[in-house]
Amino acid sequence: MDFRKDINGLRAIAVVAVMLYHFGIAGFSGGFVGVDVFFVISGYLMTGLLLKAQARPDFSLLAFYGARCRRILPALLVLCLVMVASGWVILPPFDLKELGLQIASALSFTSNILFYSDSGYFSPLSREKWLLHTWSLSVEWQFYLAFPLMLALLHRLRYRLSINTGLLLLAALSLIACVAVTPYSRDFAFFQLPTRLWELVAGGLVYVYASHNTLAPQRANTLQLLGLLLLAGCITFMNSSLLWPGVYAVLPVLAACLIIYAQAPQAWLCRGLMQHLGNWSYSIYLWHWPAMVALSYMQLRDHVPAVVISVLFSIVMGALSYRFIELPAKRLTAGNYRLVLPVLLTIALAGGLAMGQGFAGRVSPAVQLADSEIGNIFAPEGTCQQLKDQPALWQCGANTPRFAVWGDSHALSIFAAVQKAAGDGTGLLYSQSCPPLENAYLDEKRSHRRCQANTATILADIAALPADLPIILAFRYSYYLYGYNEDPTRQVSLRYTDMTAAEQQADKTAVFAARLEQMLCRAAQGRDHVYVVAPIPELGVDVPRVMSRQLMLADSITPPVLALANYQSRNTVVLKVLHNAAARCGFTLLDPTQPLCANGICQSAQDGRPLYADDDHLSQSSDAFMAPLFAPVFSR
Repeated sequence: MDFRKDINGLRAIAVVAVMLYHFGIAGFSGGFVGVDVFFVISGYLMTGLLLKAQARPDFSLLAFYGARCRRILPALLVLCLVMVASGWVILPPFDLKELGLQIASALSFTSNILFYSDSGYFSPLSREKWLLHTWSLSVEWQFYLAFPLMLALLHRLRYRLSINTGLLLLAALSLIACVAVTPYSRDFAFFQLPTRLWELVAGGLVYVYASHNTLAPQRANTLQLLGLLLLAGCITFMNSSLLWPGVYAVLPVLAACLIIYAQAPQAWLCRGLMQHLGNWSYSIYLWHWPAMVALSYMQLRDHVPAVVISVLFSIVMGALSYRFIELPAKRLTAGNYRLVLPVLLTIALAGGLAMGQGFAGRVSPAVQLADSEIGNIFAPEGTCQQLKDQPALWQCGANTPRFAVWGDSHALSIFAAVQKAAGDGTGLLYSQSCPPLENAYLDEKRSHRRCQANTATILADIAALPADLPIILAFRYSYYLYGYNEDPTRQVSLRYTDMTAAEQQADKTAVFAARLEQMLCRAAQGRDHVYVVAPIPELGVDVPRVMSRQLMLADSITPPVLALANYQSRNTVVLKVLHNAAARCGFTLLDPTQPLCANGICQSAQDGRPLYADDDHLSQSSDAFMAPLFAPVFSR
C-alpha cells in the first residue's frame, strides 16, 4: 500500500494520547482511546494489504505472517531482553517470577489472556505489571492470524455475500457482543479479540469504501476536521470511570474512521514532528509503559521532574528503537527465519525465571523475608480434610474439634492465629467468598450465586454443633458495602434474593446494616461462645510487595502504616452494627486493632517481617503475633 502521511500523523496523535494518559498528564483523561485508534489503523492497513495480495496468484499466507513478525517482534524482543536484564538487578523474586510469565505471554501473543485473568486495565494495580500494554499486540496478532482466513472465506462466498456485506455483518456481531458483555464482564470485553474485532474490522470497512470513493478537497478537509475534533473530545473528556469499551468506544473508532476516510493531507498532520512521532509510535508505545511502571515502583508517579524525564525517555527510546531495530528488521527477507531462535530462547529464559521462583538467592535475606510473605495466607488444601457433604467445610487436625471459624478469605487469614491460641488444636473451617448476610450474593462471579444456599447450610450446621464449642466469625465486612479500598475502580454488586432492585437501591447502607445484624444474631442464637472479629485493618497497599521492592533499593525502610482514624472512618457503619449486635445478641467482639494498632497508627510489619500477605489479609506467619487476641476464646 502507498504510504499515507495522514495515517502516520494519526499514529502520532494516538501514541501521544496513550502515553500522556498513562503518565497522568492533565487534559488526557481519555487518552486510552489511542489504542482504539491503533486498532482501526491496523484494520485498514491489513485489509488493504490482504485484498491486494489475495488477488495475486503468488499470494503466500506464510509470507504475510512473516512480514507481520518482522514488523512486531524485533522491537518487542529487544524490550523483553532489556526487561530480563533489568529485572534481574532490581526486582525481588516474586516480581521477577511474574515478569517471566509476562514476557513469555507477550512473545507468544497471549498476554491479553493472561491479563484478563488478573486485575483490570484501569485498576491502580495494573501499574505494577511491566508488560500489561502488550495485551493490544496480542489482540492484533490474533487478528492477523484469523482475518486472512475470514477474508478468504468471504472471497469464496462472494457470489452470495459481498466483502462489504460480510465485513459489515462481522463488525455488527462483534459490536453487539462488546456492548452486551461490557456491563457484565468489563475485563473480558476489554482484553479479548471477539469484543474488539469490530474496531479492527471498522478500519477494513473504511478501506473497502474509500477505495471506491474520492472526496473533493473541501469535503475531505471538513470530514477530517470533524474526525479530529471528535477524537480530541474523546481524549479530553472521556475517563476511566466509563463502562469501557462498550458503546462509548464507538466515538473514537468513528473519529479514526472519518480521519482515514477523508484522506486529507493537512500540513500539520503530514509534516515535521508529527511524522517523526508517527514513525516512532510503535517503539514509543513499547517503552513508555515500563517507564511508567518504574515510576510506580520507585513511588515517583507524582514527582513532576521524574514524570517529564520518563516521557522524554520514552520518546528517545522510541526513536532509537525505530532507527536501530525496526528499520534494519525491514530488510530481512520473507524467507529469513533468524527471528525464530532468539524469540524461542527468550521465551525459554522467561519461563526459567518463572519456574525458578525468581531466584531468591540473588537478593539479600531482608528482601527474601519480605518477599516470602507475598500471598502467604493459610490454605486448607493439603493440610486439612475437606468434609464433602458440607459446602466449603474443612477439618484441620485429627482430634475432636476445639473451635470453628466461619467467614470469607479473612477467616483464612486468622485461622493460623486461632489454631496457635488453641495450642495447635483441631478446628473446623467454613470459608467461602460470600457476604456475611442471608439471602445475598455478589454478582461479580457466577459461582457466588451459590452463596444463598451455602450460607443457609452453614448456619444450620453451626446450630447443630455442641453449644459450648467456640464459634469465631471473621469477614471483610466493609468490602461488601464499599468495595475494594486498595482499588476504588473495582466495585462489588451486592444482590439480595428476597428484595426488588428498587428496594435494594433505596438505602444500601441501611439494608446492609440491618441484614448484617440479623445474620450475626442468627449465628449467635442458642450458643454459649460466639466471637466476632472486628474488621481487620486494610492497609490499601500490598505490604510485602512494597517492602520487598523498597528493600531492593535501600538497606532499611519504613513499612506501610494506616492511621487508626482512617480505619475507623471506613468501618464506621460496620463497627456500629457489630457493637449493637454484640450488646443485643450476646456474642463477644474481638478487636484486631489491639495488637495491630498503637498510638493511633496501625502497623503492617514486625522486625522486618510483614504481618500481611497483601493489602488486607493477615499473613500465616502473623499467627504468634495475633494469637493473644484469641486467648480469651480458650481461657475457660
